[in-house]
Amino acid sequence: MALALAAAVAMPGAAFAQVVVVANGSPITAYDIDQRSKLIAASTHKTPARQDVIQELIDDRIKIAKAKSYNFEVPDSEVDQAFANMAKTQHISTEQFIQAIGHSGISPNTIKARIRAELTWNQLVRGKFSASLEIGEADVAKALRDRSESQADGAGY
Repeated sequence: MALALAAAVAMPGAAFAQVVVVANGSPITAYDIDQRSKLIAASTHKTPARQDVIQELIDDRIKIAKAKSYNFEVPDSEVDQAFANMAKTQHISTEQFIQAIGHSGISPNTIKARIRAELTWNQLVRGKFSASLEIGEADVAKALRDRSESQADGAGY
């Protein structure tokens, strides 16, 4: 009982948050929606529509689930490094960044969850499709030949 009470105090609101939707077996709570709304509002200076926030959270859960189906996960150290880089781009320490977002009511975990979803998806796409996205010199030469031939036929614009 004391352990449950300690957990509730350590995570106010999150421990008893109402589940609003479940995406791929992962619950999205009212707390998650509130936190993501604050993050979007802080970065865009506009209040996002609740349904847009929910859809973004669902998309993040789907991205992570898809990566897991390929046995791919972004390590915590990579997420932490990206988080620290966000602070560095603002010329402040990580601790100062945590305080700054805290003043807006945003948890560091909210930003880290967003970072994890983006890193996961970017690396998964890069890993799965990188071979088909590479363009070699022969491809460029052929495209230039085809282009010059079409312009010689009077089809150039």
